[in-house]
Amino acid sequence: ELRTLGFSFLIPLFFVTSGMNISLKDVIAHPFMLVFFVVAILVVRGVPIVLAERIIGSTERQGWRSAVKLGLYGATGLPIIVAVTEVAVAESIMPSDIASILVAAGGASVLLFPLLASLEDRVPTPRILSRAPKRAR
Repeated sequence: ELRTLGFSFLIPLFFVTSGMNISLKDVIAHPFMLVFFVVAILVVRGVPIVLAERIIGSTERQGWRSAVKLGLYGATGLPIIVAVTEVAVAESIMPSDIASILVAAGGASVLLFPLLASLEDRVPTPRILSRAPKRAR
């Protein structure tokens, strides 16, 4: 089956080859840029999801906890980052050291954001956020 081939061979191959393009020397030389890119990925991809879920809602408005979890899961972004940086480096639009740091940040987002989402259940809810949202009648 095609799905089995994709998940067991092609997707791991994609992640291995994308990891091979990372220059560890460049990532280690710019740790603050790595942190900045991880935070930027969270802000650019995660925050709009949280706000959209809280303001508009998909089928029903979720509470803050569910919206934050959804934002964390939605902010992970390695495949698109790898594809865009490879094209940008090949076209000499982006230096390879910046591409390495961006791909490492994408990898960190795949590792950290789902972990944070799973740990979010263990954090006590602040009183101001524990109130149920008021619904219009």
